[in-house]
Amino acid sequence: MDKVRRSEYARLKGEDQKFIKGRRYTLLSHWENLSMDGKKALRTPLKANKRLQRAYLLKESFGQLWNYRKEGWTRKLFKNWCASLKVQKLESFEKFAKMIDRHWDGIAAYCLPENKASLGFVEARVSTTRSV
Repeated sequence: MDKVRRSEYARLKGEDQKFIKGRRYTLLSHWENLSMDGKKALRTPLKANKRLQRAYLLKESFGQLWNYRKEGWTRKLFKNWCASLKVQKLESFEKFAKMIDRHWDGIAAYCLPENKASLGFVEARVSTTRSV
């Protein structure tokens, strides 16, 4: 997402850049995590720039992948996401999709309910291991 934001900023000139400048945090944040002010601030660049809008929607839709509990459904979401990506012509997202595909076994394993662990648990486990 950040690469798309930077390339769009570089592509635009003058007054058109003002819609993107200072919006990095809001573009990288998930919609549900933004405050009301953040959501309002996000609407401006998304309305002004269609490439940013498409990239943001792709980023948000990919986040759903982590909520699935079965590999089949997860894979289906990823395939549909990749299919919608082909039309968008966003090179950085295409590279990301290839990387996800290379690491699919680990992602599929994470989707199984018995393998889901909260990040707090993982962090506690890692810090305990380091202190020993």
